[in-house]
Amino acid sequence: TGNGNVTITGIGGGTGSTSGADNGFYMGDVPSGGTATNLISTANGNITITGTGGNGTGVAATAAQGGNEGIGFDDTSQIISNGNGNITLNGQAGTGTYSMGVGSYGGIVKALGTGNISITGTGGNGPASNGVWFFNGVNAGLSTVSNRGVLVSTNSGNINITGTGNVGIDDNSSTITSNGGNVALQGNGGATTVNADNGINVVNGSVVSTNGTGTVTLNGVGGGTGGSSSDFGVNIGGANTRISAVDGLISITGLGGNGNGSSASAGMANDAGVAIYS
Repeated sequence: TGNGNVTITGIGGGTGSTSGADNGFYMGDVPSGGTATNLISTANGNITITGTGGNGTGVAATAAQGGNEGIGFDDTSQIISNGNGNITLNGQAGTGTYSMGVGSYGGIVKALGTGNISITGTGGNGPASNGVWFFNGVNAGLSTVSNRGVLVSTNSGNINITGTGNVGIDDNSSTITSNGGNVALQGNGGATTVNADNGINVVNGSVVSTNGTGTVTLNGVGGGTGGSSSDFGVNIGGANTRISAVDGLISITGLGGNGNGSSASAGMANDAGVAIYS
């Protein structure tokens, strides 16, 4: 009810073949049919969560299980600033596949006052280890809760998301929106031989938007090396995917990656069904 802050720091401790899924910080999902909510909230204070994933190799990572994530939260998990406090998430993944810097599969990050949201994620060194991964848990078979795409929103504050990994920022079936502040995404794809080391994905019905005079900025740098291909700077695709502003500007800048595979690595890829407007 006051101005106190919430600060959480977690370090995953696993190493070797007897350990795995060693997350720095993790908010688990609710069992099928459950109605509980995992909640971290403040009245007016700031929320800061820092997570560093471990290096265990004993669990065969999958999208549902995850690897050694820096920060992970699922389903009905919510991180909410009810007043004017800021929310800051910093995630550094450990080694291995599906080791996200910050991975969310249906969670909510929301600032209801004037607070800003800052999310920074660095993925691990394995395939599908994205810097920041926002995914719809229902589509992935990870959730039984309806309409559980990730929601990141502010009332009037700014949203800044920075990701470096296999894909820098993978915004998949989710919503990132401010009611009047600026929204900025900076994504850097990894230097791997796996295809599609994109800087930023905004796909499968995702929305990146702001109202009022707020601006939307996407800067993506594709990665890739060797025979890697289709390493786009910014990849926008899928029906009902939208990037929008009302009275503010929209800026999208993409630099293609360095792979020399069979498919081009363009600065920007834009599929049918996408809407971009101000």
